[in-house]
Amino acid sequence: MDAMMGASALAKSRGDKVYDAMFNVACQWVQTNMDTWKHWIPAICPPGMLADPTLSFCSPCPAGSFCVGGTEGSQLCPIDSFCPAKSSSPIKCRGGYVTDGQGHTQESDCTVCSGGKVDLNGGCWSLDVVLVVILVPIFVLLLLVGQLTRFFTRSSSSAEEKKLAKMVKSLRARLHITRKEGFLLNTEKADMWADREKLVLIDKQSMESAARLAMMKREFDETFFDSFCYSLARIQDKDSTSHLFSIQYMSLCNWILELCQQLLEYNLDFSSPLKEMSNHMSGSQHALVENLDRAQHISVLLVDMNQEERYRFFEDKMPRLSIWNDDVTLFVKLKNLVAEICRKLRKVSEAQCQAILKEPGGELLLELADAEDSLKLNENAPSDPWSSYSSSFMEGLRNVDQIPETPLRQDDARVQAIRVSEEDVKEARALFTRSCQCLPEHVFVAQLHAKATTLAETFRESLLLLLLPHSTGLVVQHAGGEEVTLRCRFEGEEDDVTVRYARVKSQHRMREKLKEFAPPAPASGPPAAAPAAAADDVDNAPPALATSPALSDVSHAARSVNVAAISRLASASFVAPACRPEAAWPLAANIVDPVRLSVVCR
Repeated sequence: MDAMMGASALAKSRGDKVYDAMFNVACQWVQTNMDTWKHWIPAICPPGMLADPTLSFCSPCPAGSFCVGGTEGSQLCPIDSFCPAKSSSPIKCRGGYVTDGQGHTQESDCTVCSGGKVDLNGGCWSLDVVLVVILVPIFVLLLLVGQLTRFFTRSSSSAEEKKLAKMVKSLRARLHITRKEGFLLNTEKADMWADREKLVLIDKQSMESAARLAMMKREFDETFFDSFCYSLARIQDKDSTSHLFSIQYMSLCNWILELCQQLLEYNLDFSSPLKEMSNHMSGSQHALVENLDRAQHISVLLVDMNQEERYRFFEDKMPRLSIWNDDVTLFVKLKNLVAEICRKLRKVSEAQCQAILKEPGGELLLELADAEDSLKLNENAPSDPWSSYSSSFMEGLRNVDQIPETPLRQDDARVQAIRVSEEDVKEARALFTRSCQCLPEHVFVAQLHAKATTLAETFRESLLLLLLPHSTGLVVQHAGGEEVTLRCRFEGEEDDVTVRYARVKSQHRMREKLKEFAPPAPASGPPAAAPAAAADDVDNAPPALATSPALSDVSHAARSVNVAAISRLASASFVAPACRPEAAWPLAANIVDPVRLSVVCR
């Protein structure tokens, strides 16, 4: 204090005013002696904290009480709430419950029902509700005993059995042999009020055999199906005496014809030949076939079967059915149906042929149709030029025993972006001569371009799926759709990622690239040195992010062999196939980058 008085007097002697001298001395002392006066300030606590009696410090609010903060003390938790440690306010018990007193600390202490309610099944209920809850389940249980038994029986059935049961139900509705129409399976029980003399029993195994036929199951039993057809043929028509067969048998015949049509139809068109064919038929026993309810048409599950599988199923199973021998009229309708399908297929084939001739490479097919030109090519061809052009290297690769671990070409059996058939090989042999540097491969280029166009969208979607988990939500689609910008976060840092899509390589560019893989033209002089490899857009393009099964493995192989660096050797003789596997026919199989993607990060 003496020092402060001395400092104040010194300031006054320098001419400072009395107030200013005292203020400056006091401020200087406060700044230099913070540890001395800091504990004089009372503690102001936040919510959930409690100040000590001297207001010197704050401590956590004890369990069973809540603290509003400031300089206020703790308050005991009320009876309808609980207060864990550090509570700033009481927490209400769940609906209907209270505690047995004040100062409880956790939710499990709320165990008492208020207002005379009853504790039942984890909740507080009034007595009226409790009586309803007890009596109603007992009443419902008596009604659902049979349903529960049926439910457990269905649950124990396998997925295949459930499909079969569903098909049996649909087929019965299609053929008008449901319980409502007086038909029962031999395993079903009749209703108590049903007229048992009018009921018609159908063997369950025969019914399931028909359902398996509808599901295209090869294990369906023809004997049981014949028995099924015979049982429907014996049914008399209840509504009319003018028809020899019942509506059930006519529905069966109609369904069998539709099934045959779907097995033989090229494009699975269910509507065309059957209706036209039936207009030319005679005979009263089949006059109602087209008048049946078409809305009950049953699906025969042909989605996963291609044309060859459907035809093989028809060839293996359908001719064995006895119904063709028993019903001559039905067999005649089948013959007319097949004839109509054949006429339809002929029109489709002619249209497809005309479309192929108009596509790139169609002129080559016209050239092959000229037998005289083909004969001339064969006469002028040397003894065996094909072995040098196609190479035994690639002929061996097409053998399943010699397939390498990594696909190297687009015609690999695991890639099949280019499909080479026996007819293609024969045609190429006929066209090839030593004077040809490379054959026109328009068909294979068109195949590769079509595959690349199909897969381009998949490539783009796969890339975005990799980046979207890192995106913060901003996605900008630029004009033209060839560029997308995303705001992404990687390793704690956020920045823009721009995805630029390279276009699918055009067919013209693919045909130009064939020259890079072509075998050298024959010459009498010594082989010349290979010129430097020309730079190609493949080398300048960013690495491909290949995700498609048709191109993913091949894209990596392309980088290792550097197909773009393979250039033509001018005036050189044929090189051994083992040295130039990339020169093997078809050359288009070496184009491994028809689909490319690039990612640029800023």
